[in-house]
Amino acid sequence: MKKYIVINTWNGEGYSEQNGNQIEIFDNKIIAERYAESEATKQLPYPVSDRFNGEGVTTFITSNTTIFGWTIGDEGYEDHGTYQVHPLPSDAYAVMIRTNVNEVDILNSVEYADWIEELSSDFEGDYDPSEKEDYFHYEDNGDLFVQCFGSQDFDYQFRLIKNI
Repeated sequence: MKKYIVINTWNGEGYSEQNGNQIEIFDNKIIAERYAESEATKQLPYPVSDRFNGEGVTTFITSNTTIFGWTIGDEGYEDHGTYQVHPLPSDAYAVMIRTNVNEVDILNSVEYADWIEELSSDFEGDYDPSEKEDYFHYEDNGDLFVQCFGSQDFDYQFRLIKNI
């Protein structure tokens, strides 16, 4: 049976380590999309009665992904966060969020290992390895937040599927 994963990329003020702290898996795409839209609506900064025309939750659909984010004035969802609905591959190992731009990739174990190796290698090329713990923040459950450094343009949040 096909499953769907809803990923919260809302990052609050700045780019915190709390991206993807609300991830849910569903057996039905319609239910997943309803949930994502409802949760995105809860993130709006003020009540419906105070909104202007054109402000509110906007739906963006890409090839396999449905994204719910809000727009306020000229600001698009990229600056605030989203709830994204993705098909969940059977070999999914981790979710990777580029927190600065709210982009999501679902990684298998090989892709995950490659990303960690690439980020580690880039870090060691730019910094003293003894500083790594200042930029690579592991949680007790294995989830990882990599803070932007040197040659990297993004902060990365990795959430392991087994922890969902």
